[in-house]
Amino acid sequence: MKKDIPQIHVIRVLATLGIFLHHFWNGQYAAKQAFAGGLLDATMQSLALGVVIFNVMTAFLMTLPFAGPSPAPPPVPWSFLKKRLARICPQYYICLLAFTAISALVFRQTDLAGLLASLASRLVFLQTFQYQAFMSNIAAYWWLGLLVQFTLVFPWLVRLLQHLKVGPFRLCLFSWAVFWPMIEIVKACGRAYPDTAGTFSFLFTFNLPARLPEFAMGMAMAAFWKASPEKAWPLDAKTTALLACALAVSLACAAVPGLPAPHLTGAAWCFAIFAALFALPLPQKLAGSKTLLALSAVSYSVYLTHQPILSYCGELFAALASWPRFWTVAATALAASLVAARCVDRLAGAAVTAMEREKPSGGQRGVAPLETPPGGMMPPGPPRQGTRPRP
Repeated sequence: MKKDIPQIHVIRVLATLGIFLHHFWNGQYAAKQAFAGGLLDATMQSLALGVVIFNVMTAFLMTLPFAGPSPAPPPVPWSFLKKRLARICPQYYICLLAFTAISALVFRQTDLAGLLASLASRLVFLQTFQYQAFMSNIAAYWWLGLLVQFTLVFPWLVRLLQHLKVGPFRLCLFSWAVFWPMIEIVKACGRAYPDTAGTFSFLFTFNLPARLPEFAMGMAMAAFWKASPEKAWPLDAKTTALLACALAVSLACAAVPGLPAPHLTGAAWCFAIFAALFALPLPQKLAGSKTLLALSAVSYSVYLTHQPILSYCGELFAALASWPRFWTVAATALAASLVAARCVDRLAGAAVTAMEREKPSGGQRGVAPLETPPGGMMPPGPPRQGTRPRP
């Protein structure tokens, strides 16, 4: 099987761009008001589902070594967690510390105790349990908390697949049948009792087990594709039928006036888009572009840098008229995010290299240098020396 999967680079870049556009759009109040309720506004809001693509891709890439005819044994939980944190933390901590300090200066924050408490919770990946964490210009960092949660349960899910012979389809079926209805029940309670259950309802959708169906999709796809990589469509017949049923339910719900869109709508359509992009020949051809590979390489750091940079650009160009401001913020923030992401990768690479030099010969058992992106957000190929963390 090929070490690199070309179409993953295309999917990664598209998902990152979608999230950037979503956060950019939500900061452009004049444009939002002008197009409120229209197709453009709905499209921009739905681009937040790029994080669902990340979840599917994360599980797909993480599962590949443990699937197929000759799978690797299930990972040891503590060692696996340390390896994953070694890939996630360098860029994350650099961005977290830098943007916390910059935002405190730019927005003249005076609540030092609150600032330090928020920083501490994010350092240990607890932001998904705090409502206030979603009210900041680094709200997108919630995904890192979810990623750590999935990393904690992943070794046990692999054991289910390998030893108990649960099978990826059954895991998908169980998680969809149990957790998607559970989400709707929790959301209904939040709408009915906003004062008591509203916050819990909001936070529930950003944590496991609510997001487990998305990861289960990626695991199912990895198991089938690893066993039959020659097939064009990366899903087996049963999982395809299950996905078709979910899409049919989402369309039926959309046909009912006034009915809130169920959570499964976005997740199922994202899974379908991911599978389609994976199967189509065009993404595989586009992945040969050096520009696209370079964008894929910095996608993780772009995810970490873009939201605070958008907020700073919004302040910087606040005096401009609405539409000049719209285009100026878009161009400046995108360029600045790419440059900042490159700088973050260089700093992270230098930090990892320095730590490697400090280790005794032979290195520390159980901790691997950075090879692949956290959650599959950076390309699996070998990085250029000295530019970003190496595997």
